[in-house]
Amino acid sequence: MTNGRPMAGKGKKAMARWKNARGAAPLLVILAILAVAGLLYWLNLQSESIEDEVAPVTEEEASRELVDFIPAQLAAAPESVVGERGVLRDIGVSQGLGRGVVTVDLDGENQYPVLLGPDLIAAGAVPRSGERVTVYGRVYALNDSIRGAWVSSSAVDQGNAGAIPETSSFMLADSLTFN
Repeated sequence: MTNGRPMAGKGKKAMARWKNARGAAPLLVILAILAVAGLLYWLNLQSESIEDEVAPVTEEEASRELVDFIPAQLAAAPESVVGERGVLRDIGVSQGLGRGVVTVDLDGENQYPVLLGPDLIAAGAVPRSGERVTVYGRVYALNDSIRGAWVSSSAVDQGNAGAIPETSSFMLADSLTFN
């Protein structure tokens, strides 16, 4: 009761509005399903463009075994293994040149640079002078512009720029184990 009058008339109008609104519910459900289907279709189109950008690994690359790098060979002809993926086993670390580059001792006279991959640096797996490690990675050509890039990116400390070995290749380590 409002102001002494019964609410019978207002209740019927409210009930009628509710029945009319209920008739729109199936239409709203259909629109929601179409919107979700459209979103899924758009996401599928987006994922196809991402898949096209990924470079496929050739069967030869996938089946290629790791090359066992011989320290004497790296000392004598470092350019002979450029492009090879392999392992340098149980080698001594001569010195750290910064947060991302160390040198390893190949034969007591020759040092060889090893650039640590970003995952190794992030994990804090930076070997110290005197430690023995086994390094897994790929060998690349080394030149003055790469040496400069190491210094400018802080992989090598400015004061150690002159300590980067004068060799024609380096190893990019994607993993290593401490021996």
